[in-house]
Amino acid sequence: MSSLQFDTAEKVVSAKLKKPENPFAGDAKEQFNKAVAAAAPANNMFGLGSIQDFSGVFGNHGSDLSQTHGDAQGFYDYMHNFYTPNYWFKDAGVQAWQYEEPYDHWKNLYGVDAVLVFYHSGHGNMTPSGVFQAPMGGKWGTESWFFSNHNAKFANQVSRYIFWSTCLSNRVGGGITPVTTWWNVDNNPGFRLLFGFETVSFDNPNYGKFFWNHWKNNESFSTAWLNASWDISHKQSPTAVASGSNQADATSRLFNERLFYWGAVARNYYQWRWYYAASIAARNKSLPKELKIAELAAAFNQEHVHALSEALDLQGNPAFSKEGEYSVKDGKNAVTLDSKGNLNVKLAEVNYNNNSQLPESEALKIAEKEIARHQLHAGEKYELDVIRLSKTAGSATGPSAVADHEHVTDTTVQFRQVINGIPSVNADAGLIRVTIDNDGTVTHLHSSVKRIAKLQSHPKSASIDPKNERSTSLAKDNELVEKEFNEQLAAYKEVRQLEDSEEIGYDVAHTHGRIVKQRVYEVTMEHGLKKLVKIIVPIYE
Repeated sequence: MSSLQFDTAEKVVSAKLKKPENPFAGDAKEQFNKAVAAAAPANNMFGLGSIQDFSGVFGNHGSDLSQTHGDAQGFYDYMHNFYTPNYWFKDAGVQAWQYEEPYDHWKNLYGVDAVLVFYHSGHGNMTPSGVFQAPMGGKWGTESWFFSNHNAKFANQVSRYIFWSTCLSNRVGGGITPVTTWWNVDNNPGFRLLFGFETVSFDNPNYGKFFWNHWKNNESFSTAWLNASWDISHKQSPTAVASGSNQADATSRLFNERLFYWGAVARNYYQWRWYYAASIAARNKSLPKELKIAELAAAFNQEHVHALSEALDLQGNPAFSKEGEYSVKDGKNAVTLDSKGNLNVKLAEVNYNNNSQLPESEALKIAEKEIARHQLHAGEKYELDVIRLSKTAGSATGPSAVADHEHVTDTTVQFRQVINGIPSVNADAGLIRVTIDNDGTVTHLHSSVKRIAKLQSHPKSASIDPKNERSTSLAKDNELVEKEFNEQLAAYKEVRQLEDSEEIGYDVAHTHGRIVKQRVYEVTMEHGLKKLVKIIVPIYE
């Protein structure tokens, strides 16, 4: 173990370099030998499939994606701290036999059911009757798609955790539930958790990476999955479902499980959860009165971690990771400063047994008090952005299952940083979040606010003409902005701009804040497949 020392305002603090936290429960190899009767290789921990090039099944590149390998890479990178995957099939190597009986456990090495944890990133769709369908990257005989109701018998062998990083892979609305899709007479016996989306999702490389970033802050698997998606965009709805012997068993697993276990579980009951934006502030459509570039600096440092830890009476020792995270952990609670300077605090578990929703007005009061108490705004201006509800529902399994009434378990009040009179636009920066359960207990805090070192009128990346003095103080005109949107959309045949997705604000993802216009588009491809894309066009940079 190596150590890092640094000066704070009051004392010298010694922090140890911590090893990555292992997400596999106990002695994974010993558990595997006990759980699986047949002799198998020592690994069998995880496998991946990712598809960007769909020409192997469609005969052209009209439905290709561009970020799925990066998505799977982010998931792989953390898992590889502990184990080597059984496989990582890409593009034409992803074929239907890997998802179907009798080959989904071929040679005890290959396929969904040959590994404890499986991660798939690609296209997905769902029929009106609730059948999930995913095009493969390559054909296997006459088969080029996976269907959830065709020879899908996950978790009757090894698999327990299944990640579908695709559109519409785990629907919870519109009369469709996870039971509709993932429970059949002989389907999915023994899986513990399955992750997916209620909606069309974004083509984005960060789902896997962000999932582990949140998990490292002591979040459960389902919370980490939902929060990872939220950090990518608020225009999609992530979902997770757990299986159990009864409602209490499934609910406890859904909200609390954060280690990978080998044991199969009963499939008598499914409980699921998702995020829903209950109210959203109007999007800004105007430029600031004066065009200014924001010079940005980190708002938080190790001193804030210590101060928060003391205020919250966390007794753990400070530690830093090889990824640059600095944290104090005390049992299930934690204060973490990530490598981007974002502050994340885990304070308590949600009391999911209280079904009486906390009034949004009360949640707002609690959130504002917490922000002031812990100076989460870092002295910068902010405004209310969205109130997000975490919802859950469940159902006994069976062909005629009827879902229980959905209810809210916790409320997140999110604020957005304001710079030069207009808000930031990012989904993972310039934000303050306070999560409160129905008891009124604050369970999570987050701040990715940036400190504004200076506002100045000198663009850094714009086209400047030294023969035109005004070129340094002019924003791009609307015609040029629209031209740049159209250029980025030219790769797609059919696009639709999402309602109320246009906004103007500061992009604070980097070391300086530029003024941009941002829109979200739904792209329709062949065979009814869709994806969401976010397009940002700089106005003044």
